[in-house]
Amino acid sequence: MEKTTYSKIYRVIHWAIGISFLLLLVTIFLRSTWLNKRHLADIIQNYLQGTDQTLSRKQIWALAGQIRHPMWQWHIYLATY
Repeated sequence: MEKTTYSKIYRVIHWAIGISFLLLLVTIFLRSTWLNKRHLADIIQNYLQGTDQTLSRKQIWALAGQIRHPMWQWHIYLATY
């Protein structure tokens, strides 16, 4: 069996694709667990109960969406470049 040697550019591209896929999976995992909209909304609601401020559930979900938005931007960036 012959040993195949690949060029450096091929190896760099290979690892760049591999790392990109790993980071895509990390963003999916985080958005579906710790950064789940309902989970974040519950955290915000629990925090607000200790203060004099109130928000409707719809407003809390909108706030949770804004917290999650940068993670989605990273996901889009990694998928397109």
